[in-house]
Amino acid sequence: MIINYLFIHISCKKIDEYNQEPDIECIKDGISTSVFVGYCASVAMSAFRGNVMPQNIVFVRGNCDAFHCSGLIIINTSAKYPQPFSDFTGQIIIGGLWDREDKGVITIVSTDIRLLEGELALNGLYTIPLMLQDDGSVLTLFAREDIIIGEGSDTILAISFTKPQFDLEMDRLDTEIPDNLYTAVKQNVWFVSIDQNGTPNVFLDDEFTLNGGGQMAEATEHSAGIIYHAIIGTSLNYTECNINPLDGQALIQYVVAGEDLDFKTLLLDFDNICDGKASVIAATGKYIRWNGRRIPLDLY
Repeated sequence: MIINYLFIHISCKKIDEYNQEPDIECIKDGISTSVFVGYCASVAMSAFRGNVMPQNIVFVRGNCDAFHCSGLIIINTSAKYPQPFSDFTGQIIIGGLWDREDKGVITIVSTDIRLLEGELALNGLYTIPLMLQDDGSVLTLFAREDIIIGEGSDTILAISFTKPQFDLEMDRLDTEIPDNLYTAVKQNVWFVSIDQNGTPNVFLDDEFTLNGGGQMAEATEHSAGIIYHAIIGTSLNYTECNINPLDGQALIQYVVAGEDLDFKTLLLDFDNICDGKASVIAATGKYIRWNGRRIPLDLY
């Protein structure tokens, strides 16, 4: 009887171990931060180009010199004027420089918004380049080192670049956009393309396309390792579906060493069902029992 009990106990423990609820926080953070940066870039480009802003957005045009113009944008988000794919209500402040070729560099400060595992605090992104592409879409990108969390992020709005410094920031947009998940995880850079759908002063119908990824170190009292994550061809349109991406794929891979080597992978596919979920098209390790299932995203 004792032997049978032990066998059942061990078997159930083993089954539970391989039925772990996947941790997809890094993918959710990557999507949320990318959309946030894309939203700010879309607003900034529209303001720089002289489009009339909606009532919740104030644009204060600054000075122009031989190379650049400057300006400050204040966005007040609310239930009436939501930020796409976020329940955040409050103020976003954007400082920017732009030239006469529809290129610019912005810094962003906000309160109570989560940026790539940051706690709810004063957050910011420093020197984010953006440009208008030939097809009319806006391209921007950010890297992990662009993110400032907590003390000091309220001072980043005062940017001042020489022409060579400005051009150096713009050169970042010449980086090749990754076209597969396994390339993206090596870069720690997220590219965001924004199609304004012909409405440069209506931002809820913007279509965001995300490509990027990176690695995070994970350390606890009993284990240490690396989490790899990436998103490719991931498109979102708040007006069409406000709870999940409409297309694209995501990858999460854990390599953690502790009492045992914990190696697990999750490959997700996004579709236009609009049920707030993604399909698991491949799962290994302790996630293996999730193969073929749909997992809730809970983006916000």
